[in-house]
Amino acid sequence: MKTRSTKSKSLASEAYAQKAEEIIIEEDPTMEGGQFQDHLSLTYGPPKIGKSTLWSLFPGVYFLPTEPGYRWIKVRKTYIPNWVTFVKFIKTVEKKPKLTRGVKIFCIDTVDNLSKFCMQYVCGREKISHPTDQDWGKGWEAFRDEFTHWIL
Repeated sequence: MKTRSTKSKSLASEAYAQKAEEIIIEEDPTMEGGQFQDHLSLTYGPPKIGKSTLWSLFPGVYFLPTEPGYRWIKVRKTYIPNWVTFVKFIKTVEKKPKLTRGVKIFCIDTVDNLSKFCMQYVCGREKISHPTDQDWGKGWEAFRDEFTHWIL
C-alpha cells in the first residue's frame, strides 16, 4: 500500500500559496484571437424556446442529437443513442475527416443526456451501479476522465 510522503505538497496547499495576478480592467472590447468555432459554448434555456433553431442558423453546423426531434429543422445530423455510438462517431470523424467536410461546429443536443450515457457506460465498465459505489470518489473520477477525454 502506498502512502503519501509528508514532504509532497497537496494541490490545495499549492493553490493556497498562489499569488493573485495583476488585475487589468479593459476600457475597450478586445478579441483574444481565434475563431468562434475554436471554443466550447453552452446554450441554456427552457424546452422549445429555439436553442436548436438558433444553432441551425450558423454555417457549417453538424448536430449530434441525443433524443428524437429535428422534424422541422433541416440540418446535417447523426443520432447518438448511447455513449459507445458517440465515441464511434468521434473516432470515425478523426479517421475520415472528409465525411464532415465543411463542418465548423458540432452541436451536441443535449449534453445532459450525453453525460448520462457516459455515466451509464462507465458504471457498466467499472461494474458499479453508481459512481458513489467506489471509494474516495474513484467512480466520479472515472466518469470525469471518460467524459472529458472525448468532449475536450
